[in-house]
Amino acid sequence: MTIKPARGSSPGAEIQFANRLLCRILSVMSTVQEVQAALEGMSPEDRNRVRAFLLHLSRVNDPAHKAELTRSMERMEQGDRVSRVEVEKLHQDLCRDGR
Repeated sequence: MTIKPARGSSPGAEIQFANRLLCRILSVMSTVQEVQAALEGMSPEDRNRVRAFLLHLSRVNDPAHKAELTRSMERMEQGDRVSRVEVEKLHQDLCRDGR
C-alpha cells in the first residue's frame, strides 16, 4: 500500500505527511533494525520524504538554525528576494543537472 500526500501540497504539508508516515511505521516497530528494514522497503520518493522530515527534526529546535532563519527573513524584508522566474530557472537548472 502506498500513502501519498495531496497533489501540489506545500512543504509544510509534506512534513506533516512524512511525520504521519514515520509515526505509522514506528507505531508497529520496536527496534532500529525493524525501522531500517521498513525504510529499505519504501519507494525512493517515500524515503526522500522521511529524510526531509528527519532533517527537519534535527533543525527544529536548533538555536543556530533559528538564528539563520531570522537573518534570512530580515534580509528578505529588506528587499533581498528572488523572483518566481529566477526560482523556476534555478529549479530547471538543478533538475537538468540531476540535483
